[in-house]
Amino acid sequence: MERERIHHRLLQGFLVVIVLSCNQKTFTLEVDNQTQQTKHQMTKPAHAVVTVLRDAGNTIKHLFDWDSYKIIVGTFPFFAIGSMVDDSVHSCFYKRWCHKNRNQWPPVLHGLAQYGFIFPAFLGFSCMLASNDVDLQYTSQIFLFDIPLVMISSDLIKRTEFNHGFLRPWCERFSSEKRAYGGFPSGHVALMSYAAFSYGLRFGPKWGIPLGAFAAFIGISFINCNRHYTSQVIAGGALGALWGFAVSKAVDDKLARRLQEKNISLAFGMGKGGKPTVKVSYAF
Repeated sequence: MERERIHHRLLQGFLVVIVLSCNQKTFTLEVDNQTQQTKHQMTKPAHAVVTVLRDAGNTIKHLFDWDSYKIIVGTFPFFAIGSMVDDSVHSCFYKRWCHKNRNQWPPVLHGLAQYGFIFPAFLGFSCMLASNDVDLQYTSQIFLFDIPLVMISSDLIKRTEFNHGFLRPWCERFSSEKRAYGGFPSGHVALMSYAAFSYGLRFGPKWGIPLGAFAAFIGISFINCNRHYTSQVIAGGALGALWGFAVSKAVDDKLARRLQEKNISLAFGMGKGGKPTVKVSYAF
């Protein structure tokens, strides 16, 4: 499990670096002609940091919207059913009496599940830099920067060690006498579900279905290799959905702010008699 934590930390650091160092164009899409001079007084790294921190804060704010409550309520029945069948499903892939896994998929599939999130992360990075679609650029930018936040939220839940539901399944690769905590929720499924909802909500089934199918593959693979229980996979999917909905709303806010800044200008001056004046103009 220590190796998994190291992988998470490396991925977090890598994503932060690429987002902060990428093309300046991505971070100045919302800058119009009236504010261009003021914005350029800030250095590129400082502007990038302010932009991503503001977007991240907006995403976190939307985690507490009504939709998050609906996701939790809607997911709970599936989580409860998963909890009831956890042991039965686990027994299909593990022999307790001899501490051996059984009915295992080929190792290459398990490896693909473990490192598969690299593909949507690379896709998001490519879209952020290469796409001319402002919606896609904003979605990819916020999606990438919030990946470490999704991972951190998953790690924080894992560390609570609330009850036996947080324990990982028995597996031949680990102790036969004591199970380890850190199974609830599945962080990998949360990340892939996060990608599926972030892009699926913005761009429809052509994005959501393939990414969602890949998330399901990761979850089934981890159940098969005795890395997570069924309920833990469902919980990971719910966590990713929470962040995905929040990202979609954060993108809506960013697009609305860009439209407002582009169309509305505010000017101050002095009128007749030396009285201050304020002029507001709106471009249709």
